[in-house]
Amino acid sequence: MIIERSPKWPKGILGLVESKLTEQYQVPTLIGKHGKDYTVASARSLPGYNVVEGMRRTAELLTNFGGHAYAAGLTVENRHYEKVVKH
Repeated sequence: MIIERSPKWPKGILGLVESKLTEQYQVPTLIGKHGKDYTVASARSLPGYNVVEGMRRTAELLTNFGGHAYAAGLTVENRHYEKVVKH
């Protein structure tokens, strides 16, 4: 899985970037915008890994999440980010 975030990336390009990375490398991808207090991220997946089910495993740490098996988004407080991405 590719997991990256940056304070420099505009939220509007996250979906485009992770979609291209998932297509090119054939692995699930989570790309995020690291803000002052929160990270907003977009995820893409492939058959065999349901990104929403993955997010549900850490739902108590997420501010918001949703989507479907192959594309989803989430918002997480930065203090919980490392715990979420390690799942």
